[in-house]
Amino acid sequence: MNRTIKSGARKIIYKVFLQCLKESEAGQILSDIENAFQRTADMTGVSVNTKVHFFYTVKKQVPTLRSLLFEIRQDLAYDGSREHLRKVLKCLGFSYKKCQNDRIILMEK
Repeated sequence: MNRTIKSGARKIIYKVFLQCLKESEAGQILSDIENAFQRTADMTGVSVNTKVHFFYTVKKQVPTLRSLLFEIRQDLAYDGSREHLRKVLKCLGFSYKKCQNDRIILMEK
């Protein structure tokens, strides 16, 4: 396996290493072992929540499942389907609501 690891992947690996080092020094696991989403977000510094908020604050766009899936596949190496992402968003407390101009937006409950 002689492939070069790109800078984005190196940053994530380094963040995971630092989190593991903190846990090793503390002598215990620092985040809830039962909550896989939160534990992954703590270790990588990136989560689905931050990606949704990134669309609203930085890109100034309403995130669609298609656009979110594209971003999450690039940044989080997500290999699930669009439907699975919809279920994950629902599990995290997001839902699609219709607003006054009949557009549908993604909202956090």
